[in-house]
Amino acid sequence: MPLRMVFDRAQELLRPVDDCDLALGNGLCALARQLTPSHSLTSRRYAVWPLVRCHIDPAYTCCLQQQCFNGAYLLQRIPPSYWGKRPPPWSNESLVGMSTGTPMAVTVTFKKTTRNAMEIQEIDWQVANLDKWEGCLQCTADCLFRGTINSKDHRRFQASFFSLVHMVGALKLLRPHRGTHPRFDGRLPDKLTRPQPVTYCVLCWRLSLRSERMLQAKQPVPPDAGIRRLSDRYCAEHNPSDPRSRYWTDRRYKDAFERELALLLHDLAMDRQQARKLAYERAHVRKAPPKRSPLMHEKVRELVAQGITQAEIARRLGVSRQAVWKVVKRN
Repeated sequence: MPLRMVFDRAQELLRPVDDCDLALGNGLCALARQLTPSHSLTSRRYAVWPLVRCHIDPAYTCCLQQQCFNGAYLLQRIPPSYWGKRPPPWSNESLVGMSTGTPMAVTVTFKKTTRNAMEIQEIDWQVANLDKWEGCLQCTADCLFRGTINSKDHRRFQASFFSLVHMVGALKLLRPHRGTHPRFDGRLPDKLTRPQPVTYCVLCWRLSLRSERMLQAKQPVPPDAGIRRLSDRYCAEHNPSDPRSRYWTDRRYKDAFERELALLLHDLAMDRQQARKLAYERAHVRKAPPKRSPLMHEKVRELVAQGITQAEIARRLGVSRQAVWKVVKRN
């Protein structure tokens, strides 16, 4: 996502929810005004945590002091400016079922957690803690006033918690544009310092060159510049740099492949790679006439040998039953 779009999304999330506490709402608006696209979670010059400490911490403490419920002291122990460094002292499961009418039963086990620089980066450590805080705040806002009188104070306090949940979501977006990693000496784009997702070839179901090499190397991030130079859009079978690849042959099927894949992805029970393979077969079968498609002939013979009916074969391949019948009769 472009940097400007990330900043606009963060500004949108910092808007206070209706009926939010007045002091907390003013603090969120002040934080949004002073926030710039240069601010990030790990920046020293443009650090976001001093802004949170200045505008959010006092309003957060005052808001909790106005509500007397068992467990408020736990929330006051860790102000919002430390949420990136310290995880919450309880899990989401311990908050389920609580209400204002009964004391909030929370079994707390304080554990000293440390970050190993070779295991996790500073930015990933902060985002992981923010994820935990977001879940706990969301659970608190959902469960704290369940089954109680819907008074004005309760609505204001609950709206304040929802505003804090949105603020945490905005902070999670403030990743640095470039960062460091213990495996490298220099600075890399932030997306390369994180564990890379598995990517598939845009023309078929196979893994891209970069993903395949990374799985072989068993590295969470690209270990060297050689792997970073590999394509994350094409596989070895469709490598445009290889004149013997099928890139120019299958390039004309790309639009049909994307249409078939969009239809198959609605089936949530289907594996992603399996859906891409089936879309690849359907795109090639529908693009060429049945009598000129050797791929269709091969698939029909394979499915007939398995004892599958012609109607089922036609449904799987996305062709008419008459086309399957002609292939069976010809063979």
